Amino acid sequence: MNNILRKLKSMFKFGYVSNIEDDAGDLPVAQYTYHGQAKDIVTIYPYGFCANAPADNLAVVVNMGTTDQKIVFTASGKDRFKNLKGGEVVVGNFVTGDFVKFNSEKKIEVVSGGSVDITAPAINVNGGAAITGDVTVSGGLTVSGDITGGSVTGGTVSTTGGIDLDTHTHFVSSAPGNSNPPQ
Repeated sequence: MNNILRKLKSMFKFGYVSNIEDDAGDLPVAQYTYHGQAKDIVTIYPYGFCANAPADNLAVVVNMGTTDQKIVFTASGKDRFKNLKGGEVVVGNFVTGDFVKFNSEKKIEVVSGGSVDITAPAINVNGGAAITGDVTVSGGLTVSGDITGGSVTGGTVSTTGGIDLDTHTHFVSSAPGNSNPPQ
């Protein structure tokens, strides 16, 4: 039994990322240092999660047999997202501070220091939406329901019949001429 335990202990070693390699291959490979030795080793991530761990990141090196058969699981205790409640999940980038958090109140929080780009043939939002800040629309805008508040600044607003609401007037029969355009 002691022999088996010794073999299991010798299979697992702590190390760290010592050199970030090219991440273009089928399996991610980086250089890891453990027990003073630097080796290029395949890195394993859970299905659906991809990363390229930064230098000095903690790693668990698993010896799978011969000295050339090793895999690595990376982790980062010092950079991990802390103070999570039971069941909460965070996927993020410790270098940029950007993250997606699935919290315990049935809310998904997305935080980015830069822009967030979504590319899809259609994006459907079922539920209310609150936007703080400017909104730019390139392309058509179809609205079903009321539009309330604010004013139109810049550009023109026209009806589907081509009536420009900035310059449109009405004939006034009780006085000579037309009404003034909207103000």
